[in-house]
Amino acid sequence: MRNAGQLAKLAPTRYDLRPERDLEAHPMDATLLFRPLVAAALSLLALAASAQVPKHAPGTVCFTPRLWCWAQPPGQPGSACSCSTPYGRAAGTLG
Repeated sequence: MRNAGQLAKLAPTRYDLRPERDLEAHPMDATLLFRPLVAAALSLLALAASAQVPKHAPGTVCFTPRLWCWAQPPGQPGSACSCSTPYGRAAGTLG
């Protein structure tokens, strides 16, 4: 069995809660903090693009990955549709 003096040497005397690295010393850490901000800004831009669609009844707008158009003919939301583009038809989904 160990005596109290030996146990005191093994037990930590204090806990250091400071970060091990400094952001100024490691600029890569600063970019890791910046990435979520960039992701949030890009997601807000995507919401702004969908906000450009006027108010409509469900199933009357066809959404493609790059654009939207009025559905001809309207149908059940979630079903397949297509929009005319200068390059041909673009497949989409009614919304």
